Amino acid sequence: MKKQGDEPVDELLGKILARDPTAPLLDCARRAGLMGALLNDLAAWQYRLPPPLERDYRDLLTHILSIFGKEAARRLPFETRLEAVEALGRAGDPRLAEGIENWVRVEGAEFALGETGRQVRVAPFLMARYPVTVTEYERFVHSDAFDKLSEPKDWEYQLFYPNRPVAWVRWFEACAYCAWKGVRLPYEEEWECAARCGREGAEYPWGAEDPDEFRANYHHGGSPHAPTPVGMYPEGATPSGIQDLAGNVWEWTFTGSEEERYRTVRGGGWGNSPRNLRVSFRGRSVPERRHPDIGFRCARDLPY
Repeated sequence: MKKQGDEPVDELLGKILARDPTAPLLDCARRAGLMGALLNDLAAWQYRLPPPLERDYRDLLTHILSIFGKEAARRLPFETRLEAVEALGRAGDPRLAEGIENWVRVEGAEFALGETGRQVRVAPFLMARYPVTVTEYERFVHSDAFDKLSEPKDWEYQLFYPNRPVAWVRWFEACAYCAWKGVRLPYEEEWECAARCGREGAEYPWGAEDPDEFRANYHHGGSPHAPTPVGMYPEGATPSGIQDLAGNVWEWTFTGSEEERYRTVRGGGWGNSPRNLRVSFRGRSVPERRHPDIGFRCARDLPY
């Protein structure tokens, strides 16, 4: 291909990127997915998009981000949005690009923790807006800090869904990822503080309303029965903008329980009932075990 020069490639990609302002979001996402696949293949020839096409490609990806809004979630069928969002993931989800900061400040609070009723005080800290995704974990897998023996189960399958939360990760591996990033797992008290968002009586991260297909990925009639790309349920976000705290995947916390044999998990997963999604509900698992519905989220201290 390099022998023929880049002009035929530029022409082909330019036709794919030709903008149609009336095109549905799904069509735009499919074009982005095709572009992402072609660019991955062309990387072996050191091909780079010329600046004008690079700008058009970024504009296309930015346009697709509107599918994460509340209006699109109500207007478009779930299957349509899911297909578009997963196409965006294959193209390279701009929300998860390396260097993007997705931290949300959580104000400190004093409250009764979960079902224990124990009074706790939490200092202000930073919480990641999304659980760690497959594409983010893949960077760790390719780093010098990664132990090949700790590769998540079904890793090759997970790589097909880059903007889903990574799953099948043991607690120790979640800690290793956080250490590599210079962050940490949240303590259980911090996780619940973030989910409550200063609202003492909050039943769920979004408030008091019962879970539904617009707020969380959990077990119900129209459930996808699998993890979904992060941020697909905008009405389920906390008032501060932290997403997917309820449903999708459980999240490891740093906190131990029952003589430290177990680690606490929070938030409920894609196969759970509404009861497990409550901000006060505590799950647990042994840190050596992998689960198809347990992932993790990062936290960090505020800079001095």
